[in-house]
Formats: sequence, structure tokens, C-alpha cells
Amino acid sequence: MAMVDEPLYPIALLIDELKNDDIQLRLNSIRRLSTISRALGEERTRKELIPFLSENSDDDDEVLLAMAEELGVFIPYVGGVEHAHVLLPPLESLCTVEETSVREKAVDSLCQIGSQMRESDLVDSFVPLVKILAAGEWFAARVSACGLFHVAYQGCTDVLKTELRSSYSQLCKDDMPMVRRAAASNLGKFATTVESSYLVSEIMTMFDDLTKDEQDSVRLLAVEGCAALGKLLEPQECVARILPVIVNFSQQDKSWRVRYMVANQLYELCEAVGPDSTRTDLVPAYVGLLRDNEAEVRIAAAGKVTKFCQLLNPELVIQHILPCVKELSTDSSQHVRSALASVIMGMAPILGKDSTIEHLLPIFLSLLKDEFPDVRLNIISKLDQVNQVIGIDLLSQSLLPAIVELAEDRHWRVRLAIIEYVPLLASQLGIGFFDDKLGALCMQWLQDKVYSIREAAANNLKRLAEEFGSEWAMQHIVPQVLEMVTNPHYLHRMMVLRAISLMAPVMGSEITCSKFLPVVVEASKDSCKFSEFEADSEAMSSVLQGFTKSLAMTFVSEIGDKTFFAAAILAMRYPRRLVLAGCVSALIVMTILSATVGWAAPNLISRKWTHHITTLLFFGFGLWSLWDGFKQGGGESEELAEVEAELDSDLKANGKATKDNNSKIEDENKKQNRPFLTQFFSPIFLKAFSINFFGEFGDKSQLATIGLAADENPFGVVLGGIVAQLLCTTAAVIGGKSLASQISERIVALSGGMLFIIFGIQSFLTSVE
Repeated sequence: MAMVDEPLYPIALLIDELKNDDIQLRLNSIRRLSTISRALGEERTRKELIPFLSENSDDDDEVLLAMAEELGVFIPYVGGVEHAHVLLPPLESLCTVEETSVREKAVDSLCQIGSQMRESDLVDSFVPLVKILAAGEWFAARVSACGLFHVAYQGCTDVLKTELRSSYSQLCKDDMPMVRRAAASNLGKFATTVESSYLVSEIMTMFDDLTKDEQDSVRLLAVEGCAALGKLLEPQECVARILPVIVNFSQQDKSWRVRYMVANQLYELCEAVGPDSTRTDLVPAYVGLLRDNEAEVRIAAAGKVTKFCQLLNPELVIQHILPCVKELSTDSSQHVRSALASVIMGMAPILGKDSTIEHLLPIFLSLLKDEFPDVRLNIISKLDQVNQVIGIDLLSQSLLPAIVELAEDRHWRVRLAIIEYVPLLASQLGIGFFDDKLGALCMQWLQDKVYSIREAAANNLKRLAEEFGSEWAMQHIVPQVLEMVTNPHYLHRMMVLRAISLMAPVMGSEITCSKFLPVVVEASKDSCKFSEFEADSEAMSSVLQGFTKSLAMTFVSEIGDKTFFAAAILAMRYPRRLVLAGCVSALIVMTILSATVGWAAPNLISRKWTHHITTLLFFGFGLWSLWDGFKQGGGESEELAEVEAELDSDLKANGKATKDNNSKIEDENKKQNRPFLTQFFSPIFLKAFSINFFGEFGDKSQLATIGLAADENPFGVVLGGIVAQLLCTTAAVIGGKSLASQISERIVALSGGMLFIIFGIQSFLTSVE
């Protein structure tokens, strides 16, 4: 029977998992479709698995997205290209879902499959699929169809091609804006497959319709594809059909998003229309975009200024573009200035030396002093492009004073950019200029308050030593670095060691042994600030050790203790909140008092004697607890019975006193004459506090806390004790008598005894400092 059912197991497992409520399980099963198909075989995959997937398109978007992705690479699992058409039905259903990401992935998979299909299968299966989607009632199907035309069109008969062009034209006029957006977005891809004779007559008609659409989202997508269309057309056709549309958009379109897209695409269109049309039509359009009212449009236009100027001669740039660039350098939007600064240095090779000095240098200086850090950073990072044009002499006279000023900028990222540029400046300026202008700054950066600056400065010294040689570094860098080893700030001394480690390979073994090695040896003896790291580490270690010991010791001491049982019984008779507050408050106060006594003990007795006394206490408490554990039987807790009897007798006494004072006048007098503390605290709180506070006096846990605080970090002891008391008391209050009666005093006593013995051994083996 098992052998009969085995061939059905993969598909049955898939069906079972895809019906599971857990989305992750369904998603994992879809990810394993290739494994399941290999188990089924090619024929059963075509006849069983694919039809099942076609019917299972009603699922969460994550599952459908994974299915669309898997089916795109499923041709080998259905028997190869000749059976690729069987994959179309499930992807067709996925093309009609509402989720955009699923539709897009299904369209991508269909394009991937269609590009591998035979021409006969395209005509018989793929083209009908595209027609069905294009004529679908639901807009999602028509949106998906727009992305499939460029695949279906290739290899079709002339009749089918005509039908497809007509269908696409209808989609460009669809009532739904989403469909028109999809048509505009895919028009460029469809145009690449259409014969050139139909480009002007039909494709450009579709383009005109889309550029006149009332929705700006459709128009901007049409603009996005204009460069691709322009490359397919002859220059004269491009000038006649596309150029007027772009010029009109750049000047008159009301949507800034459309103008933004024009600014991004304009320089690409210049190549298609040629230099004459660029000069007469596109330059005025670009100038208008550079002066647009919307900052976003100016940002896009400013970011393309160098690419656009590369297509023009220098005279046009100086006459038309530079005035706009000067205006943008003082634009009210910092993002516009930043976009301009990121590309303006590239204009220097275009204009040449004289024009750069006359027109661009003032703009550079203005941007270097901009209040927005990103503007200054973008200028600094591209200075080498200017240096190649005007030479280092003019650069040093005009820009370097501003650079030196930026080296002390309050924004550390600006200083970091300057540091990274210094080696290049040094190689171009020469040794003399560097020593006069930048040498002191390099040493100053080693003492910067920002670590990244100090680290970059140390690397900078290494690169300078490589550039100017070890002899120069020995005269100008090494002495100043070694002087910093006596700096009072430990971070600066650490940076000296870092600089030495970076420079040593460059300086050679002789200088390293004679100059650097003695400094490193001396630094190894530095104990002023580095000892603080060790002290901090040791302090944390001592706190942790005291906390751990106190937590473990207090926990095993308090579980099954008299105060534990008292809290449990009180919680059954009074409100738990008041009982918990009173018990915990008492135990915290007692823990702090005990730790204070233990902490003061070494000041009254020598540290050595307190250590020995603590060790003896640990052994003594350990033996005491072990003796109690061996002596006790396994019956009901005697201490629980004792505490319960005491509380019962106290309750009866209080009840009798209450009976004797039934009179209302006597109750009022009692209320007026009650003890002072009960006027501020609840009697239940005070009762719980007093029982636990006085119950801890002379208790084993109190004496152990005193001894532990004398030998360990008092803060850790207090913290560990409070946490342990809080845990035990909370458990007692919440669990009540039922929990207290389940605790074996024998096991608790034996566990506590063993723990005390372990602490005693550890204390005995620890040396006294």
C-alpha cells in the first residue's frame, strides 16, 4: 500500500502545506516547487502540479509573489522549451491580482519564458494570452498586458502585429490612469520591436496621446521614454515630433514632477536631436529648468549641468549656463547648492584655464564657505579636477586659504574630508608649501577630540612619509610625534603609539629601533591613565563577584527561612500588595544595614583579620546548615508550623481586643490615639515590616551578609542581597502557604551548607591584598 501511495506523496504534501494556516509553511512549500517537480517527473509536473498551481492563485501576496518568481525558471522542470506553454495559465492568473509586486513579477516571468519559446508557440499560446489580458475587464490584467507586447510582437505574422499595435493604442487611451501609466512606461520597449515604418505613423501617435494626458503621472512616464524613442527615430523626425513636446513641458507644464523628469532626461535627448537643435531649443529649455520655481526641479537640473555642458562648446556655456550656475551657488535651498557643488568642478576641463579662473573660481570660493557642510564636502572632494586645469600655484593662492579655514571647521566630517585630501595636496604643492601651511595642521589633528579625525591624521602621517620619504619625515614629523608621548591626556598618548605603528614600516628598521622602540617600551610602563582601565575592569569584576555570591547565598538562606514562611502566611490573611511592600522594605533595610556593618569592619579591624573571620563564618555556617539538614526529617516543616502558631496567637489576641472595644466612641478614641507611624503607614505594612525586620536579627543570612560585605564589594553584596530577597519574598507572597508547604527544609539546608562551604574554600584560597 505504501508503494502505491508513494508517487502521490509529493503532490499530496504540497496540497496539504498550501492549505495550512501558517503562511511561512505555505511560503516554504512554494520555494520547494523545483524539488517537488523533480520528485514528480516532467510529465506529472505538467499534468498535475501546474494545473494545481493554476487553481491555487487565491493566497497571500507573499506566497503568490514566490510562485510567480519560481515559475519564471520552471521550463527545465516541465520538459524543456517545447512544453513551456504549460506555464502560461498560472502566470496569467497571477497577472490579474491586485498586488502590484505580484503582477510585476508575473510579467517578468512571462517575458523570461516568452523569450525562450518557439515562434510557433508564441503565436499559438503567448499572443492569445496577451490579447486576453489586454481585453480584460479588470484593470490589473490590462496593466500587466502592457509589459508583454514587446515579447509577443517578435516573430508574429503581419496580421497579428497589426492587431497588437492596435491593441496597444487602445491601452494608451484606456479609461484607467494606471493602465495608461503602464502603457507610457513600456512604450519605449515596445517601440524597439516595431518596424521603423510604423514608428512615426503609429508609435509616435501613441506618444503624442500620452504626452497630452490629463494625469501628470502619465506625462512624466512618457517623458521618461522620450530619449529611447529619440534614438530610434531619424534626427529630423526627433526634432519634429519629440523636441517640441520636451520644450513645451520644460516651460509650460504645470506639474513640477513632469519638469523634474524633463531635467533628468534633457541631456540624453541632446545626442538624438543634434548640436543645432540643442543650441537653439534645448539650451533655452535647460536654462528655464535651472531657474525653475520648484527646488526639486533645480536640484535635478543642477545635477546634470556638467553632462549637459559637455555637449556644448565653451562659448555657449559661458554665455547661457554660467549665469544660472552663479545664481544656483547662492540658491535659497541648501540641497540645490549641494547638488551643484557635487558636479561643478567637472566644468573646469570644459571651460579651460582662463575661463575657470575668471568665472568658476569665485563660485568655488563661495561654495567652500557655504554654511551647509555637504556643500563644502562636495567641493573639497573634487579639487583635483580644478588642479589639473589651473595649476597648483593659482589653486594655492585662491582656494587653499579657504581649505585651511575648513581644516578647523566645527563639523568633524568637513575636517575629515580635508585630512583625506591633504596627501594629494602635499604631492601637488611640494614640500615647501606643505611645511609652511599644512604641517602644523597635521600635528593638530592628532589631538582632535573626535577619534575618527585622530585615526585619519595618523594614517595621513604614514601617507606623507611615503610621499616625501623617510628623511623628510625624520626631520619634520617624527620629532613632533615623539614629543606628544608626554602629553597629559592618555588618548593623545595612545594616538602616538598608533602613529608609530603605522609609520614604522615606512621609516625602516634602523629608525624604528633607534627612535620608535624606546618610546614603545617606555609607554608600556605608563600607569597614569591606562591603570584606570584596569581599575574600572577590576571594580566591575568585584561588583559582579559580590553580587553573585550575595545572590546565591541569600537565596538559599531565605528559602524556607522564618521570614519566608511569615510572608507566605501573611499574604493569605491580608492584601498581598501591602504584605509584599512591608516584607521587602524590611529586608532591604536589613541588607543595607548588614552590608554597612561589614563594610565598616575592615576600617576597625585589619583587612587580614576580617578576611579570616569571613572565611571561618562561611565554614561555620556551612557546617551548621549541613547539620540542620541531616538532623531534619522529611515531614512537615517545623518552622512553618511555628510561624503559623505565632501568627495565629497574635491574630486571636487582636481579635479579642477588638471585641472588647465595640463602642463607636471607643473606636474614635482609639483612632485618635493610635501610634504615630500608623498615621502614615498601613498597620498591615508595619506588621509585615516589623515581623521580617526583627526576624532577621541574628539570622544566618544577616551574619553571612556582614561577613560577605567585609570581604567583597559592598555595593555588589547589597545589590545581590536585595535581588535575592525580592525574588524569595515575591515567591512567598504569590505562592502563599501552598508553596511554603512544598519546600523541603532538608534540601534547602543541605544546599545552603554546600554553598557556604564552597564560598569558604574560595575565600581560603584567595590571597589578602
